[in-house]
Amino acid sequence: MKCLKVCRLVSMAAVLFAGCATSSEPLLERIARLEHEQWMAWSKDVASEVNPERRARWQKYWVPYEDLPEDIKELDRVWARKVLAELDKTHRSER
Repeated sequence: MKCLKVCRLVSMAAVLFAGCATSSEPLLERIARLEHEQWMAWSKDVASEVNPERRARWQKYWVPYEDLPEDIKELDRVWARKVLAELDKTHRSER
């Protein structure tokens, strides 16, 4: 399972790196935005399986990344930093 998560994160980052030349948004924010999109897709898929209170909490954050409160964006940045750290480890091991 851990390998699948790492592979998914590395794949997400590769997609983001491909567009680096055309975006002025910092890479950390781009990865955080993608992480939020992934979380929204997952949470909507499993929403019917969780209790109504949790679903109501989640629904507040089913909005575009830029509309999130700063503290919630930071939660996505935590995962974005993990992607960057994993890419850094991968890059170092390939040298």
